[in-house]
Amino acid sequence: MIVFSSIGLAPAGVCGPGAVFALCLFASSAFLGAQERGGEAEPARPVLPAGIPLRSEPDAPAADFDAAALLTTLAMKSNGGDEAAARELTTRLLDGTGAKADAAFAQEVEEATAPEAARILGLTLLRSGKQELQGEGLSLLRRAVEEGSVLAMEVMARILIDGEFGQAVAVDEAVALLRKARQLPGASEAHRLLGDLSLSGTGMPKDAAIAIESYRQGAGAGSVACLLALHRLFLAGDPVPKDLAEAERYGRAAAEQGSVEASLELATFYEQHVESAPNWLEAGEWLRRAAERGSPGAALRLANYYLSSKPGFTDPAEGIRFLRVAAGLGDAEACFLIGQAYKEGVNLPLDPVASTAWIRIAGDFGLPQAENAYALNLLSGYGVASNPTEAVAWLQRAADRALPEAMLNLATLYEQGVGVAADPALAFRYYNAAVEAGFEEARPRFERFRASLTPAQREAFAADPEARP
Repeated sequence: MIVFSSIGLAPAGVCGPGAVFALCLFASSAFLGAQERGGEAEPARPVLPAGIPLRSEPDAPAADFDAAALLTTLAMKSNGGDEAAARELTTRLLDGTGAKADAAFAQEVEEATAPEAARILGLTLLRSGKQELQGEGLSLLRRAVEEGSVLAMEVMARILIDGEFGQAVAVDEAVALLRKARQLPGASEAHRLLGDLSLSGTGMPKDAAIAIESYRQGAGAGSVACLLALHRLFLAGDPVPKDLAEAERYGRAAAEQGSVEASLELATFYEQHVESAPNWLEAGEWLRRAAERGSPGAALRLANYYLSSKPGFTDPAEGIRFLRVAAGLGDAEACFLIGQAYKEGVNLPLDPVASTAWIRIAGDFGLPQAENAYALNLLSGYGVASNPTEAVAWLQRAADRALPEAMLNLATLYEQGVGVAADPALAFRYYNAAVEAGFEEARPRFERFRASLTPAQREAFAADPEARP
């Protein structure tokens, strides 16, 4: 189901003696936050336990509007009322796919003038991912530019700067569009983009003073991006003198407009940079606002405030509540931490089944530490039926994401033939990979394993870790 929203497509530790199967397996001790999937397509999101809604957009209205009808209306507004052509384009765009639209998109279509209808439809076609519609999308966008759409000018400039959608990079043309747009009512990005280009010397002379003036003009017009740019520049002290008061002023102005990004940066400012830092209460307030607007990262950081008893944040129950909020918003680390809390019986009742369920969810999101932990539970039968064969598959997933603990655990299973046929070549490969990844706990295990090999095996594996005996 495609959902149309606004302009376009809503697009630790070492085990001791007596370990399970007489193996010494490793849980991950590192936690760097929710993991990105390295360019992979996002997996289908798992079903969370009852009572934990999973939302991809904060406070998203129900998608109850007929997208096909709205797209046809949009196309008719942009093509002068040709209903047949509008329906044909809608059919090609949706291609039999069910689609709904939310109230924001419906309102935007209703209020769109002909130029803005061309802009919205053009962006929708470009964002659809359908190569065959790309040319039509660009033509609509250019028509909107010619008919005076300021937002279309800004969007087209971005496309030309980045060379997107098959367009050659054309910075001079982009600068001309931005200079025109910034003088018209409704410009939201022109000042910021011109400031960025001036600051870097791209397409125009490098001039920090002109860049700052562009940002100031945009800030005066209410541009959150310009306010954030000034916040960062005054915080860094380059190319302007470092001024924490100015950094705070611009950061607050951006955050007070409802920007989640600005709220997160302002929280970091109060944690690390304000003269009285850390100011946990002020930082927590901005994290709370970002969490209320649907930021899983903000909810997770706020949970950590409570769980680590930062000054003014002494209620661990609130920490668990914010972990659940972050988990409901799709944060893998939050799911994992809930699972750990159930496992340790800290701030939540000791519950092996609940612990393993939450760790499995985090693993389904692609968090390698969780994939490794779930595999260990499958080996031991902790909170789930023991299944060494499935454990190997989960360890393989984590090892493929370069988690050294999983590499070491997988090497151990291949060495001893647990859940998989014993394979000294693969054991060597994964022991070696764990050592090369810098996991020092793997080194003595690797040396012990190498000592157990025949001279011929050692020579073959050393020359080619993937070699078969």
